[in-house]
Amino acid sequence: MKNEHQMIGHFETTAGRIEFELFPGAAPASCDTFVHSVRSGGWDDAAFVRTIREDNDQGRPRIDVVQAMGHAPDARTVEHESTEHTGLRHTAGTMSLARADPGTASGDHVFFCVRDSPALDAGGDRQPDGRGFAAFGRVTRGLASLRGIHSAECVDGDEGYAAGQMLREPVVIIRAVVATAVLDDLLDKVETPSESSRGRHRLLNQGEST
Repeated sequence: MKNEHQMIGHFETTAGRIEFELFPGAAPASCDTFVHSVRSGGWDDAAFVRTIREDNDQGRPRIDVVQAMGHAPDARTVEHESTEHTGLRHTAGTMSLARADPGTASGDHVFFCVRDSPALDAGGDRQPDGRGFAAFGRVTRGLASLRGIHSAECVDGDEGYAAGQMLREPVVIIRAVVATAVLDDLLDKVETPSESSRGRHRLLNQGEST
C-alpha cells in the first residue's frame, strides 16, 4: 500500500527496537487512539505481555501474535474500523487493536502479527461476530525481535482463555515515539547519500512521549 502521508514511529524495548508505520488514511480512528496513547505517555514503561502460538492457542483458526499493553490515563475507545473498509490485512508485521465487542478497542491494547493470520480479518472466523480486528499499521524493522517475544517462555496456570499465553518475563517497552512524515517521489529512486536524500523525511509534527 502506498502511504504518502505517512506516520512513523518506534518502540524501544528490552528485546530491541521495533520500528513501524501507521496508516491514518485507511484507519484514521485506530491510528488516532494509538497516537494519543503514545503522546500521553501510555506506552512508556509499558510491556509485551502475551503471546499466542501453536502450543497455547485456545481458539481456531490458529493465529500467531504478540500482545502489548499500555497505560494511558485517558485511553480513547473508538468505533471499529473493519479491514473490509480499510483494505488492510493481518499479514506478518501488522499492528492491530485488540478488542472484545466492536467499539471497545483503544490505543492501549495492541497486538502484532508474527505470521500471516487471515482469520483476524473481516469475514474470518476468529471473532464470533465475523467483523475481525482493526489493522492500522505494520512493522518496518524489528520483526525478528517480535519473533523472539513470540517464542518466549510463558507462565503455566489457569487464566481462562489466555491460559498459558502470558509471558513469564514481560518485555518492557522503555519508550515510544510517533512522528508525522511527508514522503516524496525520491523514495522510489535509488540515490547516493546527500543533503537532499537525507532530507526526504521532513518531520512536521514530531511527538515524543515524555
